[in-house]
Amino acid sequence: MTELRPLPTPDPQTFLLPARAYLLSMRDQNLPMRRAALDDAEAHYREAPQGTDHEEQIARIALVALVGEALQILEDLAAFGDSFTSAPEGTAFFAALTNYSSHRISNFYAQMRKRPLDYYLDLLGLRRGALRLEEAFVIEPPFSDEELIAIEEAHRATAALVRKHLINLAEEWRKYRPFSNAYRHGLLVANAGDVTLVDDSGVEVEGIVVWMRRRVSAEGYGHIAPPYDRMADYLAAAGRTALDVLEHLVDSRLRIFESIELRADGSWTVKPLKTLPWRWWFDKKDVSEGSLELLSARFNMTFE
Repeated sequence: MTELRPLPTPDPQTFLLPARAYLLSMRDQNLPMRRAALDDAEAHYREAPQGTDHEEQIARIALVALVGEALQILEDLAAFGDSFTSAPEGTAFFAALTNYSSHRISNFYAQMRKRPLDYYLDLLGLRRGALRLEEAFVIEPPFSDEELIAIEEAHRATAALVRKHLINLAEEWRKYRPFSNAYRHGLLVANAGDVTLVDDSGVEVEGIVVWMRRRVSAEGYGHIAPPYDRMADYLAAAGRTALDVLEHLVDSRLRIFESIELRADGSWTVKPLKTLPWRWWFDKKDVSEGSLELLSARFNMTFE
C-alpha cells in the first residue's frame, strides 16, 4: 500500500508533466546520441592513418575532436546538475537549463570537492533538505529501524560514489577545456615541419598546443603530449563515466514519477510502488554485509 503524505506538490501542468517529458527526452534521445557521437569520434581517431606528417596532423585533429565530444558530455552533466540548485524559487530546473553562462560549467566543477555529502543526496533526489524520499510516502508494512539505517547507508554510499566520479571529472574538465573550446570555436593547424614550439626556457615542445585567447602575442594555454593513443583511451573513458553519472541522475529523478500517475489534463493519483523509488549505485565495500542482506530481503533484490 502506498499513500502520499500531506506534502506540498508542484503544479502538474506547469512543472510535473514538463519535467517528466524533459527527463524522458534526456534518457531516450540525448544520452543515446551522446554515446553514439563519442563512439564515432573514438573510432575516427583509431582509424586515422599515422604514417606521413600530413596523416599525423589529421590524427591530431581527430584526437581534438574526441576531446570535444567527451567534454560536451561533461558540459551536459554539469548543466543538468547545476540546474537543480541554480533555478530561482518557483522556477523549474528545466527552465534554469536555458540560462547560459560562460562560467557556469567551470564553477560547477570547481565546487565539487567543497560540497558536503548532503548536497549529493539532494542532487540524486534521495532527499530534499531534511526530508528523505522514503518519508514522503506511507509504505506498508512500515520500514523497521534497521531497514531505515540500511537504506540510509545505501543512499550515502551512492552519493559518495557520484561525488568521487564528479571530482575526477572536474579535473578532466580543467585540463582539457581549452582543447574543447579550440575544436568548437576554430582550430588552427600548424605543420610541425614549419613551426617549432618552445617553452619559456627555450626547450622544444612536442605535442598539441592551443593558444590563450585575446593576447597581444601567441601564448600557449594547453598541451597534450604523446603518446596519443593513451590519451584517447583516457578521454573516451572519462566521457563514458560522465555518461554513466548523467544517466544515473536522470534515472533517479524519473523514478520519483513512478509513484504517481500523471494524466494529460494535469490530474494525478498516487499508485502503489512496484519498484524502488530510488536507484542505488555504489561500491559493495561501502555498504556493510548486514545492510545488504536486510535490503535484499526487504526488496527481493540482488546486488550486482
